[in-house]
Amino acid sequence: MFLALVGHALNALIIDMDHWRHSFLLLGLAWGLIARETAHRRAARRKTASAGVDTSAG
Repeated sequence: MFLALVGHALNALIIDMDHWRHSFLLLGLAWGLIARETAHRRAARRKTASAGVDTSAG
């Protein structure tokens, strides 16, 4: 996913990109996946904290 976004960015540097909707689609996908990963990590931290597991060691 990240490589597709980088590929589009490199293509835009070399030639003018005619299909910006693809760039917006990839940016939206990246944004959504990052948000989902953040929510998943937060939920996992809450779950381990409520179980009494110390995750501050590393």
